[in-house]
Amino acid sequence: RMSRKAKTPEAVLAAIRKLPANRVCPDCGTESAFGFGAVVVLPCVSFVCDLCKSAHQSFSHRVKSVTMSNWSMAEVDQLRSASGGGNPATVATWQAGLPPQATGKPDAGADLDARKRFILKCYVEKSFYTAAAPA
Repeated sequence: RMSRKAKTPEAVLAAIRKLPANRVCPDCGTESAFGFGAVVVLPCVSFVCDLCKSAHQSFSHRVKSVTMSNWSMAEVDQLRSASGGGNPATVATWQAGLPPQATGKPDAGADLDARKRFILKCYVEKSFYTAAAPA
């Protein structure tokens, strides 16, 4: 069902952003009705809420705005689940070893310091990281 006109990276990004799984922040569980406005590009490739975005930036993680940044199709393709990107893939790899009743994983009401502690443990120290199994 592709139109003759090629889709722009921004149009594809907008569609990926609105997928139900990408509307839940992988770091704190905050839900967004319309999708988050920020993407952590490195180290993981996921859509995050504003407070978790700030926590990632405090560790110099590369973050891009969904609407205010220029996107290449290669960058957008990294967010596709088939490419190992998006929020479900982040949870399945970076948080794979997280105990089910994990203490320390922030919830939607957590302050910035709690989010920073989790992001340090999860993405900098890789405490819960497990490489994804090949699809």
